[in-house]
Amino acid sequence: MAGHKLADLKVGYACNNNCIHCVIAGLRSYGDRTTAEYKQEMSDARTRADLLVITGGEPTIRKDILDLVSHAAFLGFKRITLQTNGRMFCYMDFASGMASIARIGYVVAIHAPEAGLHDRITQVKGSFGQTVQGMRNLRGLGQDVSAKVVISKLNSGLLPEISHLLASLDVADVCFAFPHPMGNAMVFFDEVVPNITETARSLHKAIDFCDSKGMHVMSEGFPFCLMSGYERCISELNVPEREMNDIRDFYPDFNEIERTKGRAKAPSCASCRHDLSCSGPWKEYPQKFGWSEFVPVR
Repeated sequence: MAGHKLADLKVGYACNNNCIHCVIAGLRSYGDRTTAEYKQEMSDARTRADLLVITGGEPTIRKDILDLVSHAAFLGFKRITLQTNGRMFCYMDFASGMASIARIGYVVAIHAPEAGLHDRITQVKGSFGQTVQGMRNLRGLGQDVSAKVVISKLNSGLLPEISHLLASLDVADVCFAFPHPMGNAMVFFDEVVPNITETARSLHKAIDFCDSKGMHVMSEGFPFCLMSGYERCISELNVPEREMNDIRDFYPDFNEIERTKGRAKAPSCASCRHDLSCSGPWKEYPQKFGWSEFVPVR
């Protein structure tokens, strides 16, 4: 959203899943701040930003989440987005309570087209059923539901099948994210991080299907050289100016932090036609596998 600024507020690291790709799995000992502290952080953020993303951990397992979302709505953010694994929304009372506060957007994490694999990824039996039911409940209440699919070796070849599931759930927007090797994804690097070139081929097929259904797609962690013909989906072209506030620190320009400290580019990238727009892959990938897969676009 050009001309807008987004505030990303992490309301704690606790979670009721334990995904094999989770980047913050090692941070749960930091604990949570109080309701009053988060309300103040929201109020401060509103002086600088007009878009708000509430994330975690899993924000919906906080007992005060309805209160926090109500306060965000009171502050008048142009758009409020809640990033969630969706499990709490399988309870209609909870879903209805959230839907009654304000019209907000929900980005639900779902990582497989069926229960066995999704539950293996989240390491929680029954999580797929709860997530899918939560998405159905939210859509039944007229809420805006998007999906985020974190890619791993377990699901990288199934992105078209996941897209079919999302279409059946009436999801209009989906983000496919290449795993950032931090937290669990670093500990289990060899089991989690797939070949990025092969994954890009699967992603292109998923995008083609989503296009046929009128769904909007974004991708994270895929450089331009692997997205020929699909450049419009690259996150760098779609993410507004962004600040991030978590328990550890405040980052006034998190896009710059991510670009300079999270991503990497080879010297040869300077000759690519997309050099000024592209941030490169997550730095840990070429550290492990080298740069041969990333060929500059002339």
